[in-house]
Amino acid sequence: MIEVHRQLRQEAQRAHVRNRLRSRFDLIGVEMEAAGTMNRLPIILIRGACDYADEHKNKEWQPYAAAMAAA
Repeated sequence: MIEVHRQLRQEAQRAHVRNRLRSRFDLIGVEMEAAGTMNRLPIILIRGACDYADEHKNKEWQPYAAAMAAA
């Protein structure tokens, strides 16, 4: 089951807040880049997951995730 929990983008960008949300809701991912876009435009975003919502976050897999989302 997939649930959407909305939180302020500024809050989700803080590592300690992400970690608290991850623990509380057993999250495996946190949307940080396009969170505000979905509230402003009538669109559906297709995203590729590229890292964890924890201290292991890095940009190494972003090009691969973008390619898969675009395919």
